[in-house]
Amino acid sequence: MSRPWARLALVPQVIPALDGVQDQLQDGVRVLEVGCGGGVALLTLARAFPASRFEGIDPSRHAIEQALWEAAETGLGNVTFRVARGEDVVPDPVQHLILTFDCLHDMTHPQRVAAAIRQAIRPDGT
Repeated sequence: MSRPWARLALVPQVIPALDGVQDQLQDGVRVLEVGCGGGVALLTLARAFPASRFEGIDPSRHAIEQALWEAAETGLGNVTFRVARGEDVVPDPVQHLILTFDCLHDMTHPQRVAAAIRQAIRPDGT
């Protein structure tokens, strides 16, 4: 279900609705997706915004293997994936945009993940 949504809504509707985010992505910024699963949303963004750098993390080794396979198939050089939990987000405010789609409520410690995400967003980030 996420593939059609990413293609039909994420880039043409969701990103433009976020104040200033589309321009930042076009200029080139750092983006992290927590709970990226198989990487569908992040790969969609990486295709649309080649100047930006994208990283996806997910605790599922199988999901990350799928994301890495799809990234290799597309040949995109601006996206990486790794196995990690949301609590493992580095508390260094370098990310311009952090995404989490339909997964925070499923995490063991969502409050810890939300706190880690907050610490990783730049003061001018989203």
